[in-house]
Amino acid sequence: MIVLTSEQMREVDRRMIEDIGVSASALMEVAGVAVVREIESYQRIDRIGIVVGKGHNGADGFVAARYLLCQGSDVQVFAVDDKTACSPLTIAAWQAYERLGGKVSDDANALGQMSLLIDAILGTGARFLLSPKYRMWTKAMRQVGCPMISIDVPTGVDATTGEADDDAIDADVTVAMGFAKVGHLQYPGRAHTGRLTVASLSMPPWLAYQAGAYVTCLTQSSVRSWLPERPATSHKGTFAQVGIWAGSRTMQGALRFAVEGAYRVGAGLVQSIVDDGCEQIALALCPEAIVKRLDVPYDTPEGILHLKAALSSSSVALCGPGIGQRLIDFAHEHPSLLNDFAKMPVTLVADADLLNTIASMPEHGEAFFQNREQITVITPHPKEFSRLTGVAVADIQKDRAAIARNFAIKYRVIVVLKGASTVIASPDGKVMINPTGNTGLAKGGTGDVLAGMIAGMIAQLPEKKLAEVTHAVAVAVYLHGYAAELATRSAHSEQSLLATDLLQFIGKAFHAIIEGTMQR
Repeated sequence: MIVLTSEQMREVDRRMIEDIGVSASALMEVAGVAVVREIESYQRIDRIGIVVGKGHNGADGFVAARYLLCQGSDVQVFAVDDKTACSPLTIAAWQAYERLGGKVSDDANALGQMSLLIDAILGTGARFLLSPKYRMWTKAMRQVGCPMISIDVPTGVDATTGEADDDAIDADVTVAMGFAKVGHLQYPGRAHTGRLTVASLSMPPWLAYQAGAYVTCLTQSSVRSWLPERPATSHKGTFAQVGIWAGSRTMQGALRFAVEGAYRVGAGLVQSIVDDGCEQIALALCPEAIVKRLDVPYDTPEGILHLKAALSSSSVALCGPGIGQRLIDFAHEHPSLLNDFAKMPVTLVADADLLNTIASMPEHGEAFFQNREQITVITPHPKEFSRLTGVAVADIQKDRAAIARNFAIKYRVIVVLKGASTVIASPDGKVMINPTGNTGLAKGGTGDVLAGMIAGMIAQLPEKKLAEVTHAVAVAVYLHGYAAELATRSAHSEQSLLATDLLQFIGKAFHAIIEGTMQR
C-alpha cells in the first residue's frame, strides 16, 4: 500500500487536476460519495452531524451532506468558519447543499443530539497543533461519545509525521483520500485514525511515484509474495547457515531466543559462537544449534580475529544480542581492530550491544559502516538509534520514517527502527512501515527473537541483493508482529506474553499468511 506525506499528496492533487484534467470539484464529488458509502455501513443511525472547516476537507463534507440529504437521511452540517472565510470550492459545495434545503449551524452545543459525527474540519495540509477555535470544536465532538468518521486525516493529526494535538479527533474510521498518509500509520496519529480505509479517487499509483512517494505499508499479499521457496528436494544446506554471536554469562537467554528465531523462520543451520565456559549452557538452551567455543576472549586482539573468522564461514552473521558491555572498552582501546571486524565478507545483522559499541566510537561509528562491503542490517530501538544518530529520542519519534531513511542512505545500511509501527528503511531511499504487533512485544527477549528471525530469513536467499534482503527483513518483521497478535488473541494477553511464548506462534503466523487467513 502506497503511503504519502502531505506535500506529496498536494503534488498528486496538482498533477491530477493540471496534467490529467480531472477537476478539483470532480475529485470532491468522488470523495464525498466514498464518505457516504462508509456512513451507510452503520446501522440504526438517527442523526448525522458533519462538522466542516473552510478548506477542501470541508467541501468533501458538504458533498457528503448533499448526498445524504437526497437519500432522506437526517443530516445536519456544523460550520466551524464563516462562509466568507471558506475556499471558493467549499463555498460552492455549501451553496449546493443549501439549495437542496440543507441547514447549517454554528452551535457546537447541538452536537450532543447526533448519533454519528463526521470530521471534515482539517485535512492533509494542516499542522497538528490546533487553534483555540478548532480546539473548541474537537473537544465538543469528543465529548459526545458517538461514533466518528474522519475525512482524510483526523483533525489535529499531522499527516506527514503522525504528531497529534492533545485534543485531536479520535476517529473510529478514517477515509483516506487518494492514498494513505504516513501520519495514519505512525503513532500517535495511528491511535487517532481508527480503522483506515482508502478511497482511491481513481488516482493511479504511478502518479504517486512521480510525486516522490517512497513509503509503503506492508500487507499480507506483499509479504506472502516475498516468502522464500522451499523445493521438495531441499536439505539443510539449501537454506544456509546463520552464525550468531549472542549471549553472555548473565544473558544466555538472548542466545536461545536468537537461535530459535532463526530456526523457526526456516534457516537450515545455526552456529552459535560463545565464550569459553558458556558452551554447555548454550548446548542445553539450544540443542539444535552448532556450538563453537572461542578459546580466547573476544575482547582481545586475538579473540576478535577468531570471532571474525568464525562468523565469516556462515551465510549471514547476527552479532550483538546480550553480549554485554565488554566490547565497548575494547573498541575504545583498539578501534582499528573493531573497524577491521566490520570487513567480514558476509551479510551482517547488528543488534543491541554491538550497536551500542558502534555508537560509542568516534563519529558514532562512521568508520565501521564505511568498512562494510556486504549488506548491513541494523535493528535499533529508539534509544539505541538515538546513540547512533545523536538525535534525541523524542525527535526521532516525531518523524521516524524520515530520520531512519536519512540514516539508511547516509551509511548504506538497512535500518529496522523498532517500536510501534516498526520502520524499515533501505539505502535506496525506500521505506516500509509494519502494521503488525502489539504491546506484548514490549518485553525483554522479543527483540532477540526478531534479530534471529531477520538473520534466518536472509540466510535463505540464494543471492544477497539489496531488494531481496530488504524484503526478507520485512517478512521477518511482519511475521514477528503477527505472531504476537495471534499469541495474545488466544493463549496469552499482551501483559503476560513472553519471548518464549512468541516463538510458539511463528509457525501459526506463517500458516495464516500463506493460506490468506489473517485476521486483524
